[in-house]
Amino acid sequence: AQAGPRARVLDLDGAVVLPGLIDPHLHLFGLATRDEHLDLRELRRARDVLARVAAWARALAPGTWVRAEGLDEHTLDRLPTMAELDAAAPRHPVRLRHRSRHVSLLNRRGRAWLADRGVVVPDHGGGLVVGRGAVISGAIGRLPAPAPAGGLARVGRELAALGVTTVADAT
Repeated sequence: AQAGPRARVLDLDGAVVLPGLIDPHLHLFGLATRDEHLDLRELRRARDVLARVAAWARALAPGTWVRAEGLDEHTLDRLPTMAELDAAAPRHPVRLRHRSRHVSLLNRRGRAWLADRGVVVPDHGGGLVVGRGAVISGAIGRLPAPAPAGGLARVGRELAALGVTTVADAT
């Protein structure tokens, strides 16, 4: 009655309608390329991380970067050591990127590869690099063009399903 006689009433059978959600700080391209990287999010033991790195590396041409995402020291029993990463992927530079995307764990080959290109990454112990993420990513380079395009479509569907209608890409 308050809406007036011209109001259209929809029976949503108990469902809730909300306005579209906005995410003002989202790493859209990071999400779009998520499937192109080794996913560490569900792992709970360092030995499982190392086994997954080794398996991923075996599928890559020698010298190709092992790019991993989702490293989380709070859910792992411990972080892998630089020596363990060297042993898991002896022919590859390795970067395990923290879930925050602000910390990386590199193996010796990865640190040397970056140093050869003039990229200075201070070591906070055991290959841990705090910050410098954009510099490291820039040096390593982008993934092939089809990867982000397909990933953007997937992320769009995922976000829409969550009710997110607008994002501001933090990168």
